[in-house]
Amino acid sequence: MSRIRNPTWENDENLKADIQKYVLQNLTRKEVLDFLGRDYPQYAWSLPTLSRRMAYFEIKYVDYETDLKVVEMAVKEEISGPGQLLGYRSMHRKLREHHQLAVPRGLVYDVMTKVDPEGLESRGKVGQKKRHRGPTGTFTSLGPNHTYSGDGHDKLMDFMNNTFPLAVYGLQDVFSGYILYLKLWPSNSDPKLIARWYLEYLYESRGNCS
Repeated sequence: MSRIRNPTWENDENLKADIQKYVLQNLTRKEVLDFLGRDYPQYAWSLPTLSRRMAYFEIKYVDYETDLKVVEMAVKEEISGPGQLLGYRSMHRKLREHHQLAVPRGLVYDVMTKVDPEGLESRGKVGQKKRHRGPTGTFTSLGPNHTYSGDGHDKLMDFMNNTFPLAVYGLQDVFSGYILYLKLWPSNSDPKLIARWYLEYLYESRGNCS
């Protein structure tokens, strides 16, 4: 009686190709996991497992070691053909999905600026110097605790907000520039969460707020 061997994902070229395809389509890891769980139920799946298998296949969301000349050739090919009207965001998506180039979007912008600066500017006024705001585009603060400015920072979260999911949100006093608080959390885009932080600050510092 012959034994039935368990399937090994390491030698599954179809699995590797599908993971690469989904990554180049900019799907999130959770979305990729849904497709793989449906199409490859013979393998166990979880987010950590997906990350390990991506590392094994050397599949990256962003490959910073891509040859610049290869990117330039792909951009020139698109500009001279069906992609001649694409802005740099659309070109970035085109390079990922049709040329299998997992390059950073900023690199695509730089290459298009070098290869076709006039066309890039005409398609979206990209590259033009921003006009300085006049008096109507500014605001002033009459003193401490008169005006607050809040903003989030999610660059720690890396590509697709899954690699290292920690976001920062802070509140600053406009008059003094003093940072009133900084919050580190898996999200900084939930308005209920941001409102709760603000209300907590008002409660804790109610003696200092005007």
